Amino acid sequence: TERIIAQMIAPLIEDNRVLLYLKDKGYAYIHFDSNYGFTARNRNADVYYSAKTRPSNFVAELAQQTLLSILPWRYKGTLFNQRQKIEFNFEKLKEVPDLSLAKPIYAFAHFEVPHDPFVFDASCNPVDDVVMSKEAYIKQLQCTNKKTLDVVDAILAKSKEKPIIIIHGDHGPEPKLFGDDPLSEKVMRGRMGILLAMYFPGGGSETLYPAITPVNVYRKLLNYYFNEDLPLLPD
Repeated sequence: TERIIAQMIAPLIEDNRVLLYLKDKGYAYIHFDSNYGFTARNRNADVYYSAKTRPSNFVAELAQQTLLSILPWRYKGTLFNQRQKIEFNFEKLKEVPDLSLAKPIYAFAHFEVPHDPFVFDASCNPVDDVVMSKEAYIKQLQCTNKKTLDVVDAILAKSKEKPIIIIHGDHGPEPKLFGDDPLSEKVMRGRMGILLAMYFPGGGSETLYPAITPVNVYRKLLNYYFNEDLPLLPD
């Protein structure tokens, strides 16, 4: 069943209508490897960023799961590579305004933070003893906030034209972090609630409203900046 669902969903993500619309309008598409199946790659990308982790996941896991683990080697386990990929994408995203492309840019980066595993502390230092706890989640969230704001500041400072920026999560915290009934209203609201932040320059922000949800974000964007007339859906 999961494989069938994946086969149905994957093409909808890779060939999503916003991406194809912007490509048709002459935009270059920049894609960042998320290290997660659906968003790891996209064949529509004009520029593809993927961290070349050293060592490979295989070697890192081999060092963790065999007698090699007794060695004082810091590169043991795939969690080390997880940190490398996240840090790489945050740093490379800052460089998008520096790209010398003869086209406007649409960049997409899916980050697996503050999602577990919790591999950063609040100051973005690596965590060696990775645990699943509310405290560890909050610390990685604090690190994620810092890195995200750094990226936004860099993009705004380096862009020749004011960019459109959309930041939103795909889901809220892991239910087990709350220690409650996974179907309780508290847990469901936490899981379904997400961060949604938008920067629509040139008057675009005035078209937004406090209760907007992701289903209408790109409809508002396309209507305002591309003179489309898309009807809004129920939030």
